[in-house]
Amino acid sequence: MKQHLLNSLILLFALVAGGNVWGQDRTTIYSETFGSPSSNTDLSNFTEFSSSLITPTSTKWKVGKTDACDLKGSSGNGNAYCGSTSDIVFNFGDKLSSYSDVKLSFNYRKGSANNKANTIKLYFSADGGKTYGSDLIPSNTGASSKWYSVTDITIPATSLANFCMKFSSTTNTNRIDDIIITGIAAAPNTCATPTISGDAKFLESTEVSISCGTDGAAIQYSTDDGANWNDYSAPFTITETTTVKAKATKPELDPSDEASMTFTKVTPMPVAEAKDYIDAG
Repeated sequence: MKQHLLNSLILLFALVAGGNVWGQDRTTIYSETFGSPSSNTDLSNFTEFSSSLITPTSTKWKVGKTDACDLKGSSGNGNAYCGSTSDIVFNFGDKLSSYSDVKLSFNYRKGSANNKANTIKLYFSADGGKTYGSDLIPSNTGASSKWYSVTDITIPATSLANFCMKFSSTTNTNRIDDIIITGIAAAPNTCATPTISGDAKFLESTEVSISCGTDGAAIQYSTDDGANWNDYSAPFTITETTTVKAKATKPELDPSDEASMTFTKVTPMPVAEAKDYIDAG
């Protein structure tokens, strides 16, 4: 008994330490590698984006193939650079609001050797870009002119999320690459809508089955337009034209939306004609 308890505690500690408590898998919400451009291209004309969330605030932003990131796990050729102090904005809207513990990581190249100050700033906005907070990047990522990784910066998961990168140098060798945002998806608070299956058109009878994507949900169905509801436990057979409705509930969740499917009994007709009618859907 004591050994079993000890093993359970060790397992719990390992899961928590690894950042993955039951059901809390970290998900990649957004990833941008800037592709593999064949030549330097204006950011506004670049077509290899992983996403369409980027809004350059200057035509001086470009995607280039030179100075490829040499860090372990980097994506290769493509990266973005700017020859001015202009911003680059990532508009997430409500894409982050259904996640918790949102983290941002990226690589950037510092172009000025022996410069202890960061040449890139990162600002976050929770109001769609109207106002931005303070710089989120650590004060000194290194003095050498090379690629650096900035990892696991926490950003708020709001419904109007933007973040802005800004170079404080006009040197083209300041570059960004491999932008990744991860988070933990919020647990659903509503039962999944049931799925009703069976032959939509039939000659004599059809078997109807109902399933729900929410584990442990109780399913109810109706064959009289919702006047009466029956607990569903196994497939059932209908022999007349019937509209089947279904809904699902679970104590800790909101009820599902209602599903509906009509099953139509085909009027007897010559076999060949009936088969063509059924095949036509």
